[in-house]
Amino acid sequence: MRLTLSDFSLKPAHYNTVKVRYLAAIIASSAALASNASGSYVIAAGDDVDVIDFTGNNVQVATLDTGSAPSLAPTTSSGVLDSRMWRVEGLSDGDTTFGNTFSGGDYSRGFASGSVGTGGMYTFDGVPTTGTAIGFQPTGTDLDGGDGSLTLKIRNDTGATIDAISVVFDGFVRNNAGRDQTITLEYSSDDLTYTDITTVAVDTADYGTGSSGSPAEEFSGEGEVFSGLNLADGDEAFLKWVFSESTGSGSRDEFGFSEITISNTTLGPVGAPEVSTVLPLLGVLSVGLLGHRRRKQA
Repeated sequence: MRLTLSDFSLKPAHYNTVKVRYLAAIIASSAALASNASGSYVIAAGDDVDVIDFTGNNVQVATLDTGSAPSLAPTTSSGVLDSRMWRVEGLSDGDTTFGNTFSGGDYSRGFASGSVGTGGMYTFDGVPTTGTAIGFQPTGTDLDGGDGSLTLKIRNDTGATIDAISVVFDGFVRNNAGRDQTITLEYSSDDLTYTDITTVAVDTADYGTGSSGSPAEEFSGEGEVFSGLNLADGDEAFLKWVFSESTGSGSRDEFGFSEITISNTTLGPVGAPEVSTVLPLLGVLSVGLLGHRRRKQA
């Protein structure tokens, strides 16, 4: 999904982030429609914005709003994460790999609108931003000790070199257990060596009461800016959300992702896109931590 300049606005300075506002209509290019054959999420236009959610608003990402448990497979079918671009690691049933099928057990724990306890991957309903999120329940054997992660593989198809990428993500946490969880974001150009951002983007301890009856709370505008990337046209890169324990003991908090916004800035001329967006935020020269806010869900 790509939007014009009028479709987003800079938040007040104390938020220090960019929030994309949806249009009712969906704008998609032929390059995006053909992207799934490439095995990556395609960034089709330079100096542009891509908004990923799981409700069918983006032609490259299937809806998970089906009332059933999720799974991973090399397809864009409803209810399925396309394993050609998504990977989940740290589950006791085994890490997933790009391009293969994984269903049942930890990979397909359920479609839930409230608290869960069994470790694994879920589709969560009732999230304020989009209504649907891909989410996780860590346990002592699932997504534990910094081994858990969600990775998105992207590809530069802009016709130019990408210099910087801003990644902003929204979601929810349910701080209903004694052991807090953290989420950090990393970047790699080869899926081997990752740029490790030591600043924690999300800590579930910052939300709710930590009691069994704690409601879910939404977070918004979390993310990072990665610059000096020199990502050539046609090259792939990897965005990894890493899950770790924070403090406490006992059971672990659950969390999920409802929307991911990827903005890019390029070096030199690019082919004229159908719809282009210039982001002043990407004029930075170093990796920066974006601010956040949160909104409580009843």
